Amino acid sequence: MNLTRSYGRVLTVFVVALTIAVVCGCNKAKESKQDPQDEAQAMQAAQQQAAKVAELIQGARTAFDAEQYPDALTAIDKVLLVDAANSEAAELRSEIVVAQKLARALPLKKKAEARWSKVRTLSPDQGFAQSISSIETRLNEAGAAFDAADYDVAINTYDGLVTDCDTLQELAKDRNSAAVLRENSEQMWKRCVEADAEHDAPTLWATALEFELNASTAFENGNFADAQDVWKKSFDSFVAAEQWAVGVQAVREVEQGYADDLLRAREEINLDKFGGSAWGQTTDMIALSARLVAEGEWQQAATAIADARMLLVKAVQRAKEEKHRQAREFAVSRLEEALAKAKELLVFAEQTPKRQPGKGLPFLVEGLGVLAQCRNTSWYGVLTAAEIKSIESLKHQILLERFHFLFPDLVAVTTARMASTANLAPGSEVAQSRQSELASLVGFPVEVRTRKSGILMRLIPPGSFIMGSRKNELYAEPDETRHTVTITKPFYIGVTEVSQRQWRSAGMRNRSCFAEVDSELPAENVSWNDAVTYCDLLCRSEIAPNGSYRLPTEAEWEYAARAGTQTAFYFSDTYDKLDAVAWHAGNSGNRTQPIGTTAPNAWGLCDTIGNVWEWCMDSPAVYSAEAVSDPVGSFDGFRAIRGGSWDEAPRYCRSANRGLAQPSGLRSFDIGLRIIREIDGLPQ
Repeated sequence: MNLTRSYGRVLTVFVVALTIAVVCGCNKAKESKQDPQDEAQAMQAAQQQAAKVAELIQGARTAFDAEQYPDALTAIDKVLLVDAANSEAAELRSEIVVAQKLARALPLKKKAEARWSKVRTLSPDQGFAQSISSIETRLNEAGAAFDAADYDVAINTYDGLVTDCDTLQELAKDRNSAAVLRENSEQMWKRCVEADAEHDAPTLWATALEFELNASTAFENGNFADAQDVWKKSFDSFVAAEQWAVGVQAVREVEQGYADDLLRAREEINLDKFGGSAWGQTTDMIALSARLVAEGEWQQAATAIADARMLLVKAVQRAKEEKHRQAREFAVSRLEEALAKAKELLVFAEQTPKRQPGKGLPFLVEGLGVLAQCRNTSWYGVLTAAEIKSIESLKHQILLERFHFLFPDLVAVTTARMASTANLAPGSEVAQSRQSELASLVGFPVEVRTRKSGILMRLIPPGSFIMGSRKNELYAEPDETRHTVTITKPFYIGVTEVSQRQWRSAGMRNRSCFAEVDSELPAENVSWNDAVTYCDLLCRSEIAPNGSYRLPTEAEWEYAARAGTQTAFYFSDTYDKLDAVAWHAGNSGNRTQPIGTTAPNAWGLCDTIGNVWEWCMDSPAVYSAEAVSDPVGSFDGFRAIRGGSWDEAPRYCRSANRGLAQPSGLRSFDIGLRIIREIDGLPQ
């Protein structure tokens, strides 16, 4: 195409030159007749005409290249109007006409092939075989004409194929619609057979069968639109036949149905006592049906009995509602009496000094008994969820008041939230659920604070755990033999290590190396003897029984620190997340850090690993592989310290890691303490 157009441009130049030469020759022939001025004007006109022809041809080519075929033809036709013998223009016009036809034929070809791709999926055995074969043959013929550049034939054939394919598609849709209606009619025919319409509605049955036969004939003859109309009539006739048969049979069936319903209803509820007006309407409807039966109005009689059955359902429902209403009135009145009595006993208890549990507890025990009796009554089952919640709420208040009588040195933290277990090791969720269950069972708060010093403590449930480290645990030590330990009693333990402020509040001298006034930094530079003295002073200042506050045993410490986990740390076996839960040599900045600033374990305890070592009550004993309960080491020589510290490598922060130190005299900038509050005498 490019070579042809280049040749065309050369030819244009040649034509222009030839025109000029002819003009010049003519001028020479007439030089005797024309003066030089006329010759110049003729020469100029010839040049202008040649330039105009070249411009039009170039414009035609530009429009042709842009596939603007109408514009290209207009331009080239102007050239031929001026110069009919211009071969370049004639050749270019032929190219434009062919391209224009191709541009029209190609979309039609694609459109026809797309229609064919849908038509060819039609099943030949549905009566479309001949049409599909004809379309396929013509499509091949059109393709051959297209390939031979016979675009006029191709265009006409493709255009006809699109129309024929669309017609066949519509015909197929009509057939499918007719097939759906046939299936619907057949389903209704089956239902009429089941309803025995042939005997109970013979006229409608015969009419429906005739329509069915006519529709099938039209369908087989390819008259799908007619088949649709007749099958609709067939369907409607079958529906009418079924309804007629069911109406005739209804009287025979509904009477027995109503009798059965009434028998069951009387077994459930006393309709005469609780049924009210709904029951009266039911009996009136039954009386009406009896009159209709006597008059031979079978359909109306069946309808009346069916209505009576529905009314009976309403009557039963109304009777149950009325019975429930009366029961609710009784239950609410008894509940109000029970709540008022329990609240009165709670007020008596609240007015009793907490240091006189012998006087206050009997009120609370009696109040709990009053609430417990509610569950054993006949009316408890009709209480609403909100009313039951009111019982539980008051029970919780009484249990909390009982707790304060039992442990007057502790105050419940009602705003406490359970720790998130999302990023903790397996076993954390189970451990936390045991903590919640214990709190609910005995009515003890999950979190408390000491009344005077404000130490936050968490409830630790009893249970068994595997103490020590696994053989494949990184940095495991020989003295960490795994064995099963059972902690038989619950206890409260500090949420954090004892702070310097809490240490001083009990009257202890703050010897901390990182001492600050009223500091929330952990108390450190503390000997074991200092820690024991602190616990004794705390018992006095909080007015708690001697020994109530103490250091944890090594077993209690690891049980609380693990919080149900068996991994090296309570979040995992790896060290990559240690910075979030522990202050160690790698992130502490070479000093202690404020307590409670790290992520807690499942039981809500912070800083069990890192920050400062924590004194234990007993000496580190040699582990046995045998299971033990509430083990306590000796009190000879060294005492156990656990948890690692701010100046230790991360491996010393493992839950199983064990340390030891001299109990007296030795004070160190990285040893502090966490305390336990015993809760012996757990109520049943």
